[in-house]
Amino acid sequence: MSNISFGLPIAGREVLNTYYMQKAYEAGLDYAIINTEKVIPMNEISDEEKELSENILFHTNDENVSKFANFYREKKAVKKVADTSNLTTEEKVANLVVEGSKKDLTILLDELLKKYSPIEIINGPLMTGMDEVGRLFNNNDLIVAEVLQSAEVMKASVSHLEQFMKKDESSVKGKVVMATVKGDVHDIGKNLVGIIIGNNGYEVIDLGINASAEKIREAIIEHKADFLGLSGLLVKSATEMVNTMEVLREAGIDIPIFVGGAALTEKFTVNKIEPAYKNNIVIYSRDAMTALSDLNKMIDEKKFEEFKEHLQKRRELVTIKDAKKLEQLKVKPTVSDIKDADGTFDFSKS
Repeated sequence: MSNISFGLPIAGREVLNTYYMQKAYEAGLDYAIINTEKVIPMNEISDEEKELSENILFHTNDENVSKFANFYREKKAVKKVADTSNLTTEEKVANLVVEGSKKDLTILLDELLKKYSPIEIINGPLMTGMDEVGRLFNNNDLIVAEVLQSAEVMKASVSHLEQFMKKDESSVKGKVVMATVKGDVHDIGKNLVGIIIGNNGYEVIDLGINASAEKIREAIIEHKADFLGLSGLLVKSATEMVNTMEVLREAGIDIPIFVGGAALTEKFTVNKIEPAYKNNIVIYSRDAMTALSDLNKMIDEKKFEEFKEHLQKRRELVTIKDAKKLEQLKVKPTVSDIKDADGTFDFSKS
């Protein structure tokens, strides 16, 4: 990755690496190993810097290399620090969540405790910060590593505030059973969702990989779960999710369910998975921050009613009414679906 900018001024390297990663992501990059300290949020890169990066990457010539190098020759790589001097304590706490920083966190939280209860702080400035993290992540202005740092700040905040809660108070928003469905052993996405929601006030009961519908059913009953999250990477996992819905429905379970995975789409969820759950809610969550946002809407009575209206509008948009087209609806195959038995690929078949 660093070879992209090797030999250029240090300040320019960070900008070019970040711009390159964004372009690679847009082109379909799934995975990269990088030092997150050497990339910066895209929204901190000026239009001029983006143009310089675009030219050196896609219109490489001596002139564009020279322009890029000269622009950064006298600049130093300095990590931008937000000016928080004029912010209220509430805004400072929210900003720490966004920045993924624990600097003066407990001092600020103790200051807020003079005005608010622990629960009010969690549902107020801390959640305001996480909402902003979600917005930035969905705009591709934050990467996953930065989101995890924000989640750690949230976890540390809740841990500090719990000691000040009354005996009848709890920071737990709800219980979530999570599992990768039967026949599927992929769990990176599920684990990421578990970390994000677990650090944001939800108790996560993780059943791991290859979980049968029956195992999931028993876990929901045993733990009195409020929500279920299902994950699956393979095409066959989508079919297994349909089977799981039927098993849960027959057991009289009606808790909201969110599903995700590389092969899944909102259209398949609405037309195939949710109908098997019969008048109960199944939500397609494209990533961890979407899952967190959806859960937060469902634990608030007023927000939940608005959310249900939103879901109904989405159903009306993507429901397939033609029986033949519905029968032909499939999920998209993933890399893991097309690997040969030995784990390699025959690119001549592409």
